[in-house]
Amino acid sequence: MIKSVLGYLLGYLALAVFAMIAFGGGAPDAATWRRAFLIGGGVALAELFVLCFIPKPANRLIVAANIYLAAGGLAFALKQWWFLKGYEKFGLSGILLSMLCVGLVTTFVSKAGFVGIVAPPSLVRRASYVLLGFVALGLIGAQAFPTIDKGAGVIIITVLAFSYRAMRNWVSRQMKKKPLVLARGSP
Repeated sequence: MIKSVLGYLLGYLALAVFAMIAFGGGAPDAATWRRAFLIGGGVALAELFVLCFIPKPANRLIVAANIYLAAGGLAFALKQWWFLKGYEKFGLSGILLSMLCVGLVTTFVSKAGFVGIVAPPSLVRRASYVLLGFVALGLIGAQAFPTIDKGAGVIIITVLAFSYRAMRNWVSRQMKKKPLVLARGSP
């Protein structure tokens, strides 16, 4: 229990560090963004490294957020301004796009799907499609309102985190249900 809670909290550490540095002192300037991405990206790389050694499938939303932060941190470290212009242009949509890409790849390539749970393929796919739908809705909302504030962004990410957990729980509950066995000769 404690191990799973610590693992869950550790997963969001990079995002929390990034948000604290970027938004903790008011409106961020260029130097604050740089520091937030370098430090948050470094923590994200460390988390991705640790996730490689965890035997169960990692939380796909955490993997996507860490990829986004690590790529931003590397872009700042390597002075890839063209790449960072995309981050500036997309804002919140960028992290949601990362989640959508990770979701699509894991839904169609991994047995555990986007929901990160090994179960019968039909259940995994169904739950993964629902989660992809939630991410797509968040992405559409972020694109429709590009000036969305950081509070709304936190709400979107939090709703996705709860949706991820809800879909995993749904798959687990479906697996525990006893299958209906019809007597021989019944319709």
